[in-house]
Amino acid sequence: MKHDDMVRRLDAGEKAIDLTVEKWGDIFNDIGTDEGGDNCACCYSDMSSTETRDCETCHIRKYELEHKDNAFPYGLCGNLPYEEDKEDVKKVIKYLNKVKDWMIEKGEY
Repeated sequence: MKHDDMVRRLDAGEKAIDLTVEKWGDIFNDIGTDEGGDNCACCYSDMSSTETRDCETCHIRKYELEHKDNAFPYGLCGNLPYEEDKEDVKKVIKYLNKVKDWMIEKGEY
């Protein structure tokens, strides 16, 4: 997913976590790339007024602070896999879906 498309879809009301799951699904299916925070809807949604990411409102980060998950013990964003490593890309998708389920449970989706 390209940055402009991501922003357009966020502006249209799509959820950041859904777009982030989709981004990694596209990577798994070899139709997308990881451009870091430039095409991460969760990162984009967490931008402060100073145009820097502080992760304070990022649901991925909030989930990690509340749960000790062995899938990514040093945090997901600092340990993203290479796009070619399909097994680890699947782990990212599974992890992001756990974050989404947690958001739903908390009423923050």
